[in-house]
Amino acid sequence: MKLSQDMSRKFELVNALSKLDKPSLHDLHSETKIPESTIKRQLAMLRDEFDMKIIFIRES
Repeated sequence: MKLSQDMSRKFELVNALSKLDKPSLHDLHSETKIPESTIKRQLAMLRDEFDMKIIFIRES
């Protein structure tokens, strides 16, 4: 069964989150090659749709 691009990206992000320790947006982009704006949107959707506890931390 082929996953939609949306679900495939979510799977890639969950996989990257499980492998990396406190990844930055850049780390997730480097690991998945998903555009950063898409990563932000997909992470927000994972939080809402699957009640995942994903915390965004802004560093200056």
